[in-house]
Amino acid sequence: FGLKHNAYAPTRKDVKYQEQLVEKKEIIQAPSHGLKFKYKYNGKELQDELGLNLYAMDMRQYDPAIARWTSIDPVIHYDYSTYNSFDNNPVFWADPSGADASDCPTCDAFGRQTIENGRYIPVLERQKRAKEKRDNQQKIIDEVAVVALKETAKLYYNGDDISNLTESEKQKVFETDELGTIGILLWEFATGTGKEVRKFTVGKHPFADRLLEGRVLGEIIYKFNLEAKKDNYDFSNLPDSKSYKISLQFSPTADPSTWLESLSKHLNSNASQFFVGGAIATVNIKNQNINIQIYNATSRRSLMLHMAENYERRNGNRPLSTIKQYIYARYKIN
Repeated sequence: FGLKHNAYAPTRKDVKYQEQLVEKKEIIQAPSHGLKFKYKYNGKELQDELGLNLYAMDMRQYDPAIARWTSIDPVIHYDYSTYNSFDNNPVFWADPSGADASDCPTCDAFGRQTIENGRYIPVLERQKRAKEKRDNQQKIIDEVAVVALKETAKLYYNGDDISNLTESEKQKVFETDELGTIGILLWEFATGTGKEVRKFTVGKHPFADRLLEGRVLGEIIYKFNLEAKKDNYDFSNLPDSKSYKISLQFSPTADPSTWLESLSKHLNSNASQFFVGGAIATVNIKNQNINIQIYNATSRRSLMLHMAENYERRNGNRPLSTIKQYIYARYKIN
């Protein structure tokens, strides 16, 4: 735009000279007029191009001559002017980033301390500390979740110990006990043990029988019919069809129109349907049979309301690592 930036970055000599001025209390308050050291008030850069003398705060520009922002507040407060600062109370509040008032004048825009015992904390160190804090918080949350899931698993398994079950013993439970199956799956998810993938079949496993009944089977058939009709499928002669992927939503989204439907599903679900929750069904017609495959992932993200990352089994059998279930069904069309 025709502007030329001169002496933009400070050298060690410039910084040392500026520090000497600070020690002598000879801080220059006038426009910098080309001084290479331009990081002053709150450590922010003073932009003296065209004699504007504005501070480039993190979120907006600040004019020290009038003690005002020169652009609106990115965080809107409906009871204050959008050009207001410090929530109209600079004695109590600080606003080091220009984003929003804070009761921590030594914090950066992310709420991290910038000063400790009189020492400036560099950005990389702040990031490292913040990550360590998040990791510790996540560790505590995971430990609580594991304890809660293990106790819930025992309740589904009649209060008995699950930890010493062999694979053959688990298979016998899968073939006879719906609630016991859920208990084993919860235990394996909580402890990071057992197989990553489990397969269940309608007519063989009570867990699969209970999942594919009532509202779930009805939803699958209804959505399959809608998709097949779009392709002008011949329902009279029932030829082989292509496969359709059908999303089985369970939890509500941010769209309010999904809330009542989700509530209805929660109120009309049995234990197996509640355990699976949302899933993906693949449906087709072959040899005048309707074939259904349901895929579900029991994951840390789904457990924590989609606000956490998943742990994958390929990274080691750690607690809360994702386990997967495939449920198969075939129904003869009369």
